[in-house]
Amino acid sequence: MAPPCPNFPPRQLSAAAQLGADGRVRKTEDGRRIDLARDCELFGLVQYECIVQRPELADSPVQCWPVQRWFRRWVYVWCPKFA
Repeated sequence: MAPPCPNFPPRQLSAAAQLGADGRVRKTEDGRRIDLARDCELFGLVQYECIVQRPELADSPVQCWPVQRWFRRWVYVWCPKFA
């Protein structure tokens, strides 16, 4: 089972990205600290969350609304076993 992911507010993302799951400081392959704007491309996608208003009826209306998701992809490989 994967270790639990820590929760933190978005304003702390830059600081949280500096630490790995083991609590050690992450760095790029050339030893620099991680700069999210430089090292991590920002991606977004829209997913939809839906509910069936009256699930007991076969033709019940379905209500959906968009949920915007944001994430960053780090371009450097920092873990030797994934290199």
